[in-house]
Amino acid sequence: MSRESTPLLGTPAPPSNGNKRFVYAKVAVGAVLAVSALALFAWSGPSNDAVVHANQTSSLATTRTPTTTPRSDPNAPLAEWAGEEMEPPFTKMTNLIVPKLHAPTWKGAIPSNAWWTNFLIADGHGEHLGEGQVTLTPYTVIGLNRGLQVSYGDDRRVGDNASIQEYFADDLVFSSNPAPTTRQVVRFDSLHARLEFKRAGHHGTFTALLSRGSPYLSVDYEGMVPSLSLGGPVGAITQVNGVAVNDKSVVTLTKSHFHFHTRIERNLVQEWLVFFPSNVTLRVDAHTATVQATSFYGIVRAAIVPQGEKKAEFKALLHRSANVVPVAAAIRVGSAKNTGAVEFAWKTTQMTPNASTIATDELLMLAFPHHVDAFGDATGVNVSSVMNTRPDITATSSDFKVLGRYGHRTIKGNLTAVVGSAWTLLEPLTTTGFFSQRPIDPKRVHEISSALEKDASYRPSASDPYFFGKELARQARLVLIADQVHNWAVRDSLLAKIEGWLTRWLTLQNHDFFVYDTVWGGVCSSVGIQGMFYMTDFGNGWYNDHHFHYGYLLYSAAVLGRYKPAFVQAHKAALHTIVRDIANFNIKDPYFPLARHVSWFDGHSFASGVYVLDGGKSQESVSEAINAYYGVYLLGQVLAMPDLEQFGRVLLAMEMRAAQTYWQTTPEIYGDEYAKNQMTGQVGQTKVSYATWFGPVIEHMHLINFMPFTPITEEFFSPEYVAKEYKVLYDGAVSRKENPMEEIWRGYAFLDHAIIDPAAAWNEVQTLKTYDDGNSRSNSLYWIATRPTKP
Repeated sequence: MSRESTPLLGTPAPPSNGNKRFVYAKVAVGAVLAVSALALFAWSGPSNDAVVHANQTSSLATTRTPTTTPRSDPNAPLAEWAGEEMEPPFTKMTNLIVPKLHAPTWKGAIPSNAWWTNFLIADGHGEHLGEGQVTLTPYTVIGLNRGLQVSYGDDRRVGDNASIQEYFADDLVFSSNPAPTTRQVVRFDSLHARLEFKRAGHHGTFTALLSRGSPYLSVDYEGMVPSLSLGGPVGAITQVNGVAVNDKSVVTLTKSHFHFHTRIERNLVQEWLVFFPSNVTLRVDAHTATVQATSFYGIVRAAIVPQGEKKAEFKALLHRSANVVPVAAAIRVGSAKNTGAVEFAWKTTQMTPNASTIATDELLMLAFPHHVDAFGDATGVNVSSVMNTRPDITATSSDFKVLGRYGHRTIKGNLTAVVGSAWTLLEPLTTTGFFSQRPIDPKRVHEISSALEKDASYRPSASDPYFFGKELARQARLVLIADQVHNWAVRDSLLAKIEGWLTRWLTLQNHDFFVYDTVWGGVCSSVGIQGMFYMTDFGNGWYNDHHFHYGYLLYSAAVLGRYKPAFVQAHKAALHTIVRDIANFNIKDPYFPLARHVSWFDGHSFASGVYVLDGGKSQESVSEAINAYYGVYLLGQVLAMPDLEQFGRVLLAMEMRAAQTYWQTTPEIYGDEYAKNQMTGQVGQTKVSYATWFGPVIEHMHLINFMPFTPITEEFFSPEYVAKEYKVLYDGAVSRKENPMEEIWRGYAFLDHAIIDPAAAWNEVQTLKTYDDGNSRSNSLYWIATRPTKP
């Protein structure tokens, strides 16, 4: 191990609290390390004079030395509990990756994993700052200094049994005449972001009002003159309002709405409707449509009309609904007994205020399949509120109406048109606690107890948060199993060990200790935050996989707290700080963003952090995300923090629904060919892959989305599904003779098999000699012994 350094970055600054421990990082292969170092330099290099970085403006972005004195007892808690918004008790450090292209007035933490943050960062080579794809659904956009590029991905969908992907092309570009020269994100919330464009020396602006799920693209022009390009680099406008257009002709029309036909690659036809707030004169040639004026004020909207049998019906709907524009959104989360409620409420404005010709004042949006499945009515239900991201937004009506599908297809299936300014999604909340829903088969108790004696001697050896967390949670599972088989000696011995291991991490005595990042606002590992390679500590310093990493630790703390509540109360400040990094619901918290990984519109988490990926934000191992929120829920329970407990339950329910809808493949979502896999490895915004980051074999794609096996696992894997899925796994992996499965993966495969045939799985586990660091013989036997008996 050697300390990472580069002449481009200089020597990393020491931790601000004077801690003298050296921070080490994993050494990347030379060529990769050099490229990564160059990328980081570019990412954190010279700033645009018009933009002030977050760590220069945010109230949290300070590097002052904490006023702490050396502790006589190194095991003592780092800080006394001082409330849910207390200053993080960890060492402060500054992230090497600095967000750019945002308004200098921003305060507080920046949501590193949000759907729109590609606007703030560069690509893996440190180039194309802010030019990564941002998926709105059904459109994907790219922000450039010269304008906003818009792609309707379904027209470039390519798929087979290995992947499905939507490729980007600039079907439509919003710009101005003259063109802008700079851009920045000026505002955001959970479902909405605003990207403002300016031209040097020009008083005007235009701002893209980017809303998840809107069938329209909306751009607010303030003084700049709209100029649109259609057809992309290889296509052209062929018709506008029924008038033919070609390379040799120019058409001038005066209207408030325009119907464009364009021809793109592969001779495909696209139809776009463009709406203005009042009549404008538009000059149209084969590639551009420009308003003929010296200045323009108002919102311009554009929408694609999908080709298909409902084209005329949807075109009429777009005309009726064009006047109502979403400009902000609130997320409200609450619960009533065992039902969770998630509400989307949109603030709207009118494109043409007080227009007498507008047929409707209802907001038109598009819903994913999981939205439609979860739609419900919470009227009359006593919902206890946990989070309201925008208390200032009050929906004009809680009624919404599902209209049907009109041809919008995405990676996650066909979208459904919905009218109404607020949606309510209802989720059944788990009642599963620490233990399985069923007792252990009495015939299996003795063998499980015997296995515990050996497994209890295992000692975590990893230094990074992910592998240490897996190892710690492995032993925490044994505590609960020992309790159920009444092996009190093993239980109490394990509790003492876990308390010692966890204490080192919560008091910063471990090698790869926790730090607080003052740039983005988050808890990172000290090695990860200084990592020049994006996979150092699995990208922890780049905000990759935090919920995976910390979920294991929080689960372990919850188990310890069940038996030793005084411990978790004593270390509540440190534990709750880690919780806030991945499951914060407090809108007043200045130190952390809300629910860092959760994409509320997508209905699940994205693991990828502050780097640009092919296919947009993505996640594999949805089961680890589920178990992270399972850990949050259980820790909230033992800390006697009911809002945290309920928030964890809601996030858990959302993630489980998404797992069953998007990871467990069906023809309704992915089509017949890809669905035959029965499981997808990765789910991105414009790409799904039957692959993982660490390997291409079948067992990886399937079993990474099962592990770890805990009592919550059976709630998102039904026997009916596993009967189909396990056949694919067995045929392609378990029965493979050439290059057979590694034993650690075979162990997980047998636990998968136990869902449909526990008797056979019990015998299969007897053949194992080694287990993954997140699994054990005791846990395997316990899982099988608590399956329902086959009829």
